Amino acid sequence: KSILAAILIAMFTFVTPAYAIEAPDFLFQILCFCGSREGLDADSTGRIFISDPAAPRIQVTDSGGNTLFFFGSRGTGDGQFMVPNNIAIDSQDRVIISDLILSRIQVFDSAANFLFKIDMPFPIKAGIATDTNDRIIVADVSASQIKVYNSTGNFIFSFPATLPNAVVTDSQDRIIVAVNHEIQVYDSAGNFLFNFGSKGNGDGQLSTPLGLAVDSFDNIVIADQNNNRIAVFDSAGNFLFNFGSKGSGPGQFDEPNGVAVTLNDRILVLDEENYRIQVFGEFTPQETIAEIQTIIDDLNLDSGEEDSLTAPLTTAIEHLDDGVEPNDSAVCGQLNAFLAIINAKEAQGILSPEEAAALRFSAIQTLMDLGC
Repeated sequence: KSILAAILIAMFTFVTPAYAIEAPDFLFQILCFCGSREGLDADSTGRIFISDPAAPRIQVTDSGGNTLFFFGSRGTGDGQFMVPNNIAIDSQDRVIISDLILSRIQVFDSAANFLFKIDMPFPIKAGIATDTNDRIIVADVSASQIKVYNSTGNFIFSFPATLPNAVVTDSQDRIIVAVNHEIQVYDSAGNFLFNFGSKGNGDGQLSTPLGLAVDSFDNIVIADQNNNRIAVFDSAGNFLFNFGSKGSGPGQFDEPNGVAVTLNDRILVLDEENYRIQVFGEFTPQETIAEIQTIIDDLNLDSGEEDSLTAPLTTAIEHLDDGVEPNDSAVCGQLNAFLAIINAKEAQGILSPEEAAALRFSAIQTLMDLGC
């Protein structure tokens, strides 16, 4: 029964990302010394960049939260930091990092090589963002302005925004700004379009929003710090849902002050006082198939029997990694082969009826999930 329960819990459905209409699932967390607002982002490969202002350095993980490397050190030279806080990544996967103490922005290539810097006449306390033209947008709290620079760091223009907490852009290059307890939306030239939100803890209300992101639907994802939750609105400012509550468990927050969204619509939340990044979304087909492999590992079978069971799953993942669609005949064929092996091993007495039923359920559910 425990095996069957584990498989039931592990199954996820592959559809349009759930949070397009409802709250996403908690996937995993990344422990970190990550105290800076908006100090995280993800590149086109899914790598996650996290600012560590105490070290000071930048932590880079893979899409599963495994640390790949760090870059940066304490100092005032090129590529060095005093207090790195905000991070934004542009369409070229250039990594753009602001420094609170040095009042500057540094731009790095995707391999973390220093490219250039933009010296600022003000401390960068709030957010930075980029748009589809790789313009760099900076929230200037001290001047109550949003400042816009081109992709090489030359100033273009600014527009007023009273005490901006965070900034992000969407696919239309609209500039979205968190101001006090509301969200203001501007066009790409800085012309005001509309605002939404008000102070409070009800649906559609906010209390010190300190992080902004948008997903592939242009939904606006907000780190609602004092309400200890994530709030999601559509592109027109209509409330969709909240998720999270105060605490230290999975899916709970203690003053979340940063948020980012990956290209596959996973939500990354900087959970400041819990010293972690929490990741929400849905498992990929590869991850769900790998979960079945983990369950097989727990059966403690003879190595030869285990290898024969996992072989078609490994091949299916290889096909997926090669870019085929989840419902491709090569993938579905391997899963059907896995199902046949389960039946054969039950008939031979290698798998108990309970084990075979649980694995059979997982195979059939996965075939359905993938659209086979």
